[in-house]
Formats: sequence, structure tokens, C-alpha cells
Amino acid sequence: MTEIKPQGKSFLEKYEVERIIVDSDFDGVICGALLRKVFPKVEIIQSKASEIQEGAIDHLITKKTLMADLRYSPSCGYFFDHHESNRPETDFIGEWMPVDSAAQVIYSYFRDVADFSDFDPIIAEINKFDSGNISLEDFLHPNDTYKLALIISRDQKYFNLLLIELLSRVSLEKVCDHPFVKEKIDKYLTLRGEMSEFVRKNSEIINDVVFVNLRNYQLREKMTSYVYTAEHINSKVIVVEKPHEREGWSKIRLYRNNFCAVKNVINLLEIAKKMSPKTAGGHKGACGFNIEGELDKIKLEDFIRHSLKS
Repeated sequence: MTEIKPQGKSFLEKYEVERIIVDSDFDGVICGALLRKVFPKVEIIQSKASEIQEGAIDHLITKKTLMADLRYSPSCGYFFDHHESNRPETDFIGEWMPVDSAAQVIYSYFRDVADFSDFDPIIAEINKFDSGNISLEDFLHPNDTYKLALIISRDQKYFNLLLIELLSRVSLEKVCDHPFVKEKIDKYLTLRGEMSEFVRKNSEIINDVVFVNLRNYQLREKMTSYVYTAEHINSKVIVVEKPHEREGWSKIRLYRNNFCAVKNVINLLEIAKKMSPKTAGGHKGACGFNIEGELDKIKLEDFIRHSLKS
């Protein structure tokens, strides 16, 4: 793994942070918890890549704003991330490194100014989770880290902010024992069978590429990519279509199936960029894009099939 030199002490001596903006996924939550230990009194808010791209929170981003696990905004003062698609093309203050999670970047950069010992086991696990490298056994029988990862949903920001505060103060075990958190974990594990059943009933296979349509998904609990890949362990690539907040648009997500016995190194990010250069983002093995109108499944399947052959 790429080594990141601790620079927290130098950062705190030189710069002032007035606001922190992190992604609203599991990696973003862990970034927020780590940063809370470094900046105990700074406001933390959550966002997502599409909001950055559309300028929805431009009014919140200043030269004293620290952003992590999100698309780069030239308006921010400090930036930390690991996504291939988010690498800044100009000089910036912070750190971008091609590691398995943004949390790893934050952990390594600021470990000289904060006690991150409670996060030692979490970092190794989030690296596996965020890069799509957990095992089928990990998914079917999740440990505490993976249980948290599986229940986090982008549209439950108040719950995610609660997790940030809890993780920055107490051990992972105590976080999972919190009544509200435990309730959510128990409910997710109870409903996972219904999620799998929904995936089976709403999947279409075109020349070995699986297309999963989530437009009619009604459960409040988020369905992670591992639900799709676990249901189709013999398929190399899973395409998921989700409803978009904008009328007439769809979110398309592409996943390389690491549960599949036949391994592949397909670069899905290249394919996403071919489908929608302006909205594509993510990693080579897990990425997405947004489209207006119907998804051209034949075109997308053709890109995937040719990439698998090359």
C-alpha cells in the first residue's frame, strides 16, 4: 500500500479549518469521525458527489473548508481523497493518494496529532469494504465494522452524524451496543432476505451482464452492492439502475463482482466515462454515472463485453 507521511502537526500549525464536509457513505462517516478527533469543535456536514458537481452546496465551501471523500471543489481550502476520478489537476493543500479508502488517507495524514488507536481495526476493514474486497463470508456473517457499513444510508444524514460523534468518542463495540444503532442493525439483518428476494425478481441478464432495477424498491433500509453481487456470484459485472432526485433521470452504478470465482480486472470507470463523461465518477471496480432518459442497456453491455475480452 502507498505510504502516506503524517503531516497533521504541520497542517494545524499553518491552517485554520472552519467547516468539514464529508461524503455521506460509510467511508465518509469514518473520515468524519477521524476528523472530529482532530478538530473537536468544527462543524461537520455531509454531502455527496452529485451535490458538488451541481453546485448545490457551493455557498458552504470556502478557503477554510476541509473536504474529504468527495469530488474536488476548487473553492475549498483543503482536500483529502482517494478516488481515481477525484484527483485534482491543480495544486492543492491536503492529500490525494490511490489507497483503498479516504479514511486511510485521513488516518495516515493526521495520526501524529490524534489518538486513532480505536480505529486501528476499523481502517483495515473499511479498506476491504470500500474497495469491494470483502469475502462472501464477511458479507453473510458481518463483524461489527461491516454491520455499520451495511446500515449506513445517504438519505439518513442525522443518523450518520450520530455515528460520527459516537465513533469519535467510544469503541466500536460500544457504538454497536447503542440502542438506536443496535435497532438498525437488527432490522437490517432481519430484512436482508427480502432485499435478496427483490434483487432476484428485478434482475435481467444480457449476455452474462446482470442488470438490476431498483426503481420500485420500497424498503427504507439501503441495499449495498454486496446484496447484488452475492445474488449473482457467477457474473463478473453487475449494473444497477436507481431512481434519481431529478425527474426523468437515473443513477447507474457499475460493480465488478469480487465474489465471482473468475477474477477480472475490467476498468468500469472507463466505461462509465464513455456513457456519461460529465457525470462519471468512482473507482475502476465500482463507479457510476447519471443519465437522462432510458438506459441504453445494449450499448452498455457491449462496452462491458468488449472490455472483458480485452
